[in-house]
Amino acid sequence: MTPGVPPSTLVIREKLASDEAWAREKLTERWGPGVASTSGFHDAAQLDGLVAELDGERVGLLTYRIEDGECEAVTVDSYASVGGVGTALLDAVTDLARSRGCRRAVVCDGLLTFGRGEE
Repeated sequence: MTPGVPPSTLVIREKLASDEAWAREKLTERWGPGVASTSGFHDAAQLDGLVAELDGERVGLLTYRIEDGECEAVTVDSYASVGGVGTALLDAVTDLARSRGCRRAVVCDGLLTFGRGEE
């Protein structure tokens, strides 16, 4: 098992315009021209995303979509030689979904429901 990244050294941030070329290259390498998800077929490079950085180097990418109170993680990829990047990205998108008032987050074929009330 690969040791995990100490949380204090890993930074998760929103994907910026300056990440677009890098993100498209990485997503095309890993996923091809598009990605099928629970909500349909997507050009993942066009989606919002989160970037993981370790010592200033981009080491992970998660793309997501938010619609009708649901946040779906469409892709998640780690490019690091250490463990923990994918988990940190999934934790971050779950926090983001809560902060944006989503009722649910779909991550890695699982469903998280927030709060109470009708589904």
